[in-house]
Amino acid sequence: MGVVLAEKLDVPHVTIVMEVQVEGGAVRVKRELEGGWFQWIAMPMPAVLTIQSGINQLRYATLKGIMAAKKKDVRTVTATPLSTARQRIVSLYVPEKSKKTQLIGGAPAEAARELVKRLREDARVIP
Repeated sequence: MGVVLAEKLDVPHVTIVMEVQVEGGAVRVKRELEGGWFQWIAMPMPAVLTIQSGINQLRYATLKGIMAAKKKDVRTVTATPLSTARQRIVSLYVPEKSKKTQLIGGAPAEAARELVKRLREDARVIP
């Protein structure tokens, strides 16, 4: 959802954020990559960040905070029109099937031998 929102608003975005540091008019984020690796990215604000669960502890509103929020004015802001579409769908189709599934019947020992034979001779994935 965050990526789609960022594209609609035409602002930069980062996913799987683990840590956020605001530095003036920019934000520096630490994001998680595959295999336990991390990457630091700096980007201008405004930006959309999709945060990894568990980044912060939940905070519950106090009664004093709820009462103060009731007295606040609600400001209405008009949205700016979205920019024109940057993408166009040229064609849409179902991919053609290039391979067919083959069932190998028989006893388990025979089926295993036939599978190894086909993997060695047809697919050439076993030397």
